[in-house]
Amino acid sequence: MDIALLEEVIREKIAPLVAVDGGSVELVKVRDNGTVLLHLGGACSGCPGLEYTLNMVILPILKNEVAGVEAVESVPFIPER
Repeated sequence: MDIALLEEVIREKIAPLVAVDGGSVELVKVRDNGTVLLHLGGACSGCPGLEYTLNMVILPILKNEVAGVEAVESVPFIPER
């Protein structure tokens, strides 16, 4: 998977979408199985629509733009890298 492209798509296409509602998004990690771990903060933190946003908004964009993306998951904090 092209991590630079993934970061660009998150920055250019996804971050502006979640920012409209006061949210933020950051790439945390990519697992070998194609699962992208994201930290959604701001208004996204604890939002009841988080799963919908992940699976119906973010995942389709990532799958369309970045080869190898299979799933997305939200992590509640950014673990040490």
